[in-house]
Amino acid sequence: MLFFSPEFFPNGQETEKLRQFPFFRAWQQLPLVTLSAAEAAPVEQLFQNLLQEYQTPQPLQTDALKSYLHLLLIQLLRLYPSQSPLSGSTTWPFQLYQLETLVERHYREHRPVSFYAQALHLTAKYLNELCKENLGKTTSDLLQERLVLEAKRLLIHSPHLNIAQVAQALGFEDNSYFSRFFKKEAGRTPEQFRRQG
Repeated sequence: MLFFSPEFFPNGQETEKLRQFPFFRAWQQLPLVTLSAAEAAPVEQLFQNLLQEYQTPQPLQTDALKSYLHLLLIQLLRLYPSQSPLSGSTTWPFQLYQLETLVERHYREHRPVSFYAQALHLTAKYLNELCKENLGKTTSDLLQERLVLEAKRLLIHSPHLNIAQVAQALGFEDNSYFSRFFKKEAGRTPEQFRRQG
């Protein structure tokens, strides 16, 4: 597993640079690549190169890591199946790109839909219509899905955090409210999800 932030890319063009890779446009494209054994071999080699570079401090290490990461993303892009957007629409309103960026920035703050609409200079009603038309979901659905996705990530990949700490990391002041929210959205309590995960 490889974690990196958009800020790892240079020159302040992080979001645009990552947007060229379809698997990072999770609202528009499937966010996964399925590989055969033959396709996986060069990808695994790039992961090994990244790990070796990361574990051995050398001059220009950050530059080397960025280069390996970029090569890895290019390799995955080449293996990514050519497909239509999930919505079935060939046009993608620019406001939804902006919304996706805003959600990534603010989803832990539990902002209302009106906050996102105002940031995009839209009415909440029109933003909901855009989301429904292109994604088949309301803006609220998208916000909740993003919170649940991060909760699942933390529950699985941060075993050192207890449930209360996961709730706090996601902006929930009340641990029991977080548990009810998670169960409603994921069908299991956080504890059950972690055990079964």
